[in-house]
Amino acid sequence: MISVLQIIQDACEDVGIVEAGESVGGDMFTRALKQLNRAARTLSAQEYLASRIEFSDATASGELTIGQNGTIAYVDAPTKLYGVSRKVGDRFLPLRPADSQVLFTGTRGGLPTSYTYSLNYDAKGKPIGIVTLDGKGACTIRVFWTNELPEYSSVDNIYLPAIVEDILEKQLCVNLCEQEKLYSYSDRFEQKLSAAKALYKRGAYNAKAFRDGCSMGSYKDNYSNGLGGVGF
Repeated sequence: MISVLQIIQDACEDVGIVEAGESVGGDMFTRALKQLNRAARTLSAQEYLASRIEFSDATASGELTIGQNGTIAYVDAPTKLYGVSRKVGDRFLPLRPADSQVLFTGTRGGLPTSYTYSLNYDAKGKPIGIVTLDGKGACTIRVFWTNELPEYSSVDNIYLPAIVEDILEKQLCVNLCEQEKLYSYSDRFEQKLSAAKALYKRGAYNAKAFRDGCSMGSYKDNYSNGLGGVGF
């Protein structure tokens, strides 16, 4: 956990806008806060951070919709999904994201193992999320999505893992260099940001492989194969 005041102070000292121990205040703090929220939006779009991951379960047969009147109702349709899983016994197996052309040209009988996601709009212009499955067999589907980040204010605390907090601060430094036209420092912070992102991706890849292969199961494991690859 780090406060908004502290991350702005640290970034401004790193960039050289203020001396060590000199407080960031007034107009400079307002501009830095704007750049902090810009940095958070940038990293959210790149899937390095999100406010929280939500999920909902629904029974589906080939397709389900997300929206105020959808199969998963009373939520706004997300721009993109974090993942989709199918219930097998007492656990959920992740479905593979697929290309829509490949999905529609293949056989869609049996239980699904892959999915596509797209957005449509109703008569009032409200988005409707459409999850299309490669199997039409009725089953319980769990859909994961991320919420948009809130705007940070000067009194907020930021609750992030240490490695993501480090990426956010470095992205803020890059933004401050751009804003204050400190081009001689920009490349150095761009390199530090790239290195921090690479470290995060390696850790995230290893964690996802462990989670999908062990915690959630796999279509290639003995449990699944013993049931013909489709489960219950």
